[in-house]
Amino acid sequence: VVHVEQYEGVYHIPDANKDLRGLMLALHGCSHSAGDWSDRDSSNDCPTCLALPEEMHIVRAALERGYAVLALSSQNRRSKCWDAAREPDLVAKASLEFIRTYLHVPAPETFPVTALGVSSGGALAAKLPLSASSLSSSSEASGRMSLVAICTQVAHLSASAVQELRSSHPAAVAVYMESPRISVDEVLALREEHGVDAMTIQAQKLPLSPLFFSQRIQEMSPKLSHELFAAFQRSGLLDENH
Repeated sequence: VVHVEQYEGVYHIPDANKDLRGLMLALHGCSHSAGDWSDRDSSNDCPTCLALPEEMHIVRAALERGYAVLALSSQNRRSKCWDAAREPDLVAKASLEFIRTYLHVPAPETFPVTALGVSSGGALAAKLPLSASSLSSSSEASGRMSLVAICTQVAHLSASAVQELRSSHPAAVAVYMESPRISVDEVLALREEHGVDAMTIQAQKLPLSPLFFSQRIQEMSPKLSHELFAAFQRSGLLDENH
């Protein structure tokens, strides 16, 4: 567990034998917390950590590629949503403090940061490029975060947020479900009109199989995965395509 500026969070740092390439900033959705991104054990003093399977998949992938991971909890602990109007600058400052103190980078404003946000966290990530402490070009101003890319998942991007992305030019990825809550055309316009690396990804349904859970959850045995799959079948929750 880490406390930076006004935020509580959890973090992971790659093994010492890997070159540190940057920081992945993880911003949860409503009703969630930073503890989704770490496990509960005696070494991290995080009794509320949940280690959600998909979040931990992302953490392991980031670490394998040489990225440190910082997950922060929103200040509103009732709804657990982010305030995209008020918190972007605070989150940027917290990220800089983490880079300086925990990654021991003497010039944190030059260290590349990628922001991954889900739902309200995605809306906040989209606001980071033009926050007072955030800048996509790492060398233009001292004391500002070098935000090189954002990824929003199932997040509503307002017209003003898209305009901010156009102005600041970080690479952008938007992930949406079958009924998108974002304007795909607007995101792709970043690439066509401004030469920005931008793309959209539609999340596809994943069929369940007897080994689905053990293949995606590191701590689960194949036996328990089979039992869970059988329970879903008995419940009638699965269709013919599982």
